[in-house]
Amino acid sequence: MKTPLAASVRFATRKALETGEPPRLRAIAKHLGITHQELRTVIPNRAYLMEAMAESALQRLLHMVTERVTSPPSASPVEQFQAVAEAYID
Repeated sequence: MKTPLAASVRFATRKALETGEPPRLRAIAKHLGITHQELRTVIPNRAYLMEAMAESALQRLLHMVTERVTSPPSASPVEQFQAVAEAYID
């Protein structure tokens, strides 16, 4: 299994998309098959979870934008800007 933080963020993000809010830490621990206290050593509180989720989303956005801007490499600056806009919308 990947790190509890990465797995927690993936699960919390999926649940937030389904329900409109992130799950409680106890639900995440149960999903991961660890105790609530074990999870708290990695994610001390819900605010920390929200920050980790936001950071993960921004990293995905940066990856998508970088990927779109660099392919094709011969794109004009206008085409690159358009690719950034489209990646942001996606």
